Amino acid sequence: MMNIMKNAILSLAMLLLAAVAFGQTERTPAHQMTDVLTEKYNLTEDQQAQMLTIQQRTFDNLEEIAHLKKSDLTLHIQKMRALKMGMEGSIELILNEEQKAILRQEKAEFRRQKSVLYSDLKAKGATQQQIDFQICQLEEAALTGKL
Repeated sequence: MMNIMKNAILSLAMLLLAAVAFGQTERTPAHQMTDVLTEKYNLTEDQQAQMLTIQQRTFDNLEEIAHLKKSDLTLHIQKMRALKMGMEGSIELILNEEQKAILRQEKAEFRRQKSVLYSDLKAKGATQQQIDFQICQLEEAALTGKL
C-alpha cells in the first residue's frame, strides 16, 4: 500500500513538473520576438515590458490584415508599410541613443536588402505589383522575426 502511494505521489510530481516545463516553452510570437529584441538591444526590464506591448500590437495588427493578401493586395501592402513604420517609430521611442544606433544600422541593412530584391525582380521583368508584393513579404518576415 505504501509503495502504491509513493508511486502515485511520484507520478503526480512528475506530471506537475512536465506541465510547468511545457507551460514555460509555450511562448507567444510576441514574447519570442521580444526575447530576440531584448538580446539584440540589451533592453532593460522596463523597455522589455514596453517592447512586449509593441510586439503584441504588431502581431495583432498582422492578424487583422492577413485576409487582405487574398482580397485586396494593394491595401494589404499599404497597411503592411504603415504597420512597419508605426512599429519602428514605437520602438525608437523606447530606445536610448546607443540602442538607436543599432536600430539605424539594421534599418540601413534592410533598405539594402530591399534594394537588391527590387533590382533583381526588375531585371527579371517583374511587374510593379509583383515587386511590391515581394517587398511586402520581406517586410512581413522582418516584422515577425523570420528574416
